[in-house]
Amino acid sequence: PLISSITEARARLTSSSGSNRVRAHEWVEPGTSLAAHRARYPQAVAAARLSHPGVIRVFDTGLDGETCYIVMELVEGPTLAESLAQRGPLDAVETIRVARHILDALSHAHAAGVVHRDVKPTNVLTGDHAVKVTDFGIAKAAFASGDLTATGKLLGTAKYLAPEQAAGDAVDGRADLYALGIVMYEMLTGRVPFEAETDLATAMLRLTEVPTPPRALRSGIPRELETVVVRALSRDPDDRFQSADEMSSALEGVDRPSERT
Repeated sequence: PLISSITEARARLTSSSGSNRVRAHEWVEPGTSLAAHRARYPQAVAAARLSHPGVIRVFDTGLDGETCYIVMELVEGPTLAESLAQRGPLDAVETIRVARHILDALSHAHAAGVVHRDVKPTNVLTGDHAVKVTDFGIAKAAFASGDLTATGKLLGTAKYLAPEQAAGDAVDGRADLYALGIVMYEMLTGRVPFEAETDLATAMLRLTEVPTPPRALRSGIPRELETVVVRALSRDPDDRFQSADEMSSALEGVDRPSERT
């Protein structure tokens, strides 16, 4: 079975950043070979080449015996999932703020040809008054070939998968926007729109069911914000926002409750 651990350290990095606190995420797989590690290497390159304030930096990746490791920037503070568990649903202003930070990071990644494929609250860090997207571990450059499944399992987390991921079809950046739509739905309502007894059933629900409108669960959500979330959750990628920048602009135009006269 997969064994994983995280080590925190302070290291001198050979970059302009000087001394940085880093997080080494390592996992042990019996029988791991150098060839198997190199098969993952393009994914590490895809993450490492992203340089943006909203993306966790990847400093190194390698293989030590049977231990594969990634050395990443350490950000103090909770994940978005932990914040939601502690505080409950967020208000419209905070939801928009967090979402636009995520969209800024996704815009940069998509421009570099990288699709995250697993946008979810546990992959969003909210410490140090910043919002950062992490774990591009299953991200692949758009030009790279490969199936959306690995050892028979869907890549991504069932609750946040886009319909095309669940169906095993090709994906692009619009799959990340769908996942963010689910994250926003959860930020606003305290629940995800699709959930069943198994991961497979959860993934398949989005192919046949329509999510309950957020305002039906929490009446104080601005209608304009609900419209953005519902569009992001369109089953057909062509009906969604076509870019992170387009979705961010739509959020900028939402009439926030605190700005009403």
